[in-house]
Amino acid sequence: MNLRPKEEVPRAKIGTQQSGLEDPHKILEDFFGTFDGVKLKNSEGKIIILKVGKEYETSDKKSCHWILEFEGHSTDYRRGNYIKLTTNPVERNILIGRAQLTDEDLKGKNIYPQIIKLMGEKFPNGFNLEATIGSPKEHRVATKLFEDFEAGNIGENILKQKLFEMIRFLQLRRDAGFNTFKITHVATYEVNVKCSKDTSQRDSLLRIEVQPLKKNAQR
Repeated sequence: MNLRPKEEVPRAKIGTQQSGLEDPHKILEDFFGTFDGVKLKNSEGKIIILKVGKEYETSDKKSCHWILEFEGHSTDYRRGNYIKLTTNPVERNILIGRAQLTDEDLKGKNIYPQIIKLMGEKFPNGFNLEATIGSPKEHRVATKLFEDFEAGNIGENILKQKLFEMIRFLQLRRDAGFNTFKITHVATYEVNVKCSKDTSQRDSLLRIEVQPLKKNAQR
């Protein structure tokens, strides 16, 4: 992946009204625009300012690539310091493809959790937020739980309970207000998560669907 130089990344248009919008492209423009210039405070009290840009859009407009950066932090493939997202307006999906925070005032300083919280607060109705569990430790825990379930050692309810007890990746999204989850054991070492906000449900209720590896392999 080659990131464009920062000065070549077009700035997202900031939307001021989201109610009544029907065009998914415009909804996404407004959603990402609300992050531009947002001030976060890391765990040490330092102010971190978000920047958002649209990298490029496919000619058929079925896919658009966005990047969240941090003011004053160099962004490139090796250094990181960005969150890369791909949107599909037709399928109403927002994919977090890569989240790499490497500078000392970003990594492990409560910046990423705040971004997920912001997404939950502003997340558009009818869209999914998708990502693969990336932490090696949580990845191992999640795949082991699925393996235990697939071997018949634990039931589906225990699987769901333990996933949310042991995986911070899921806890962050639940705490941000997402209440509908589809957790899929895609491959031996890959667990994919799609979540959304169902406003028809009470906040205290979760709707969780799990798909084990064997079921996917049969398709």
